[in-house]
Amino acid sequence: MPFVAFSQGCLYEGITFSTQDQIDNFQTNYPGCVFIVGDVTINGEDISNLNGLNVLTKIGGDLFIGQNNPLTNPLLVDLTGLENLSDVQGSLSIGSNQALTGLNSLSSLTNIGGFLKIFNNPALQQLTGLENVNIGAYLAISDNDALENLNGLNGITSFNSDIFIEKNDALQDLSGLNNLAWINGSLKINYNTGLMSLNGLNSLGTIMSGLRISLNYLLESLEGLENITTINGSLTVEHNDMLINLYGLENLNSIGGDFTVFQNDVLESLEGLDALAAIGGGILISSNPELGNLEGLENL
Repeated sequence: MPFVAFSQGCLYEGITFSTQDQIDNFQTNYPGCVFIVGDVTINGEDISNLNGLNVLTKIGGDLFIGQNNPLTNPLLVDLTGLENLSDVQGSLSIGSNQALTGLNSLSSLTNIGGFLKIFNNPALQQLTGLENVNIGAYLAISDNDALENLNGLNGITSFNSDIFIEKNDALQDLSGLNNLAWINGSLKINYNTGLMSLNGLNSLGTIMSGLRISLNYLLESLEGLENITTINGSLTVEHNDMLINLYGLENLNSIGGDFTVFQNDVLESLEGLDALAAIGGGILISSNPELGNLEGLENL
């Protein structure tokens, strides 16, 4: 059989790796292939390492590491083998990998053309390895039960789409987003049942769409949002059972959409809205049983 090199790109139709043998034999079956043009899926019950993919530098389509099956890649502990991957021109989805603990091997990755979605990885402890990546579409971090912070996202200074931080039960604060100053989309921080602080968002000044903070049952204050001056969309604060007041929003001067404060069981006051002077939409402040008055909205 003649030798065939694929230095200009191979596998235009993409490839699915469903066994360890397929990964181990990749360089033999596709000699010289460093750029897979199509989509790549890694999803197999016996896949324990990705060493056979260590020549890959670029993927032209999407990269799926695991999918929605809760039994996806049960033996894959890390992503060793992807150290040379620098460019995913489509989206990157890392989901339902039962044993995956870290992403360190993605440290060469500088571009994701589409979204980055990291979800339902119960053993994932940290996001270190993503420091250098630019993300073209939305960012979703959800259902990662062991994730305590967002360290690894420190390279993000501005973001051109939506950010979702949802259902990460061990997440205690938002450290890792410390350099994020501007979001050209919405920010949703929902149902993180262990979240106690919004520290990590201290550099954030402008959200071009909405901000939703809901169902974070241990969150006691909004401190960490002190630099936000403008939310062009709606602001929703609801179902945060330990939230006492709105301190943290002292410099917020305008909300472009609706302002909703709903069913925060121990909320005692709206103090913290000292600078708020304009709300473009409606105001709904309801079902906060300990809220005696609306003091804090005097500047409207």
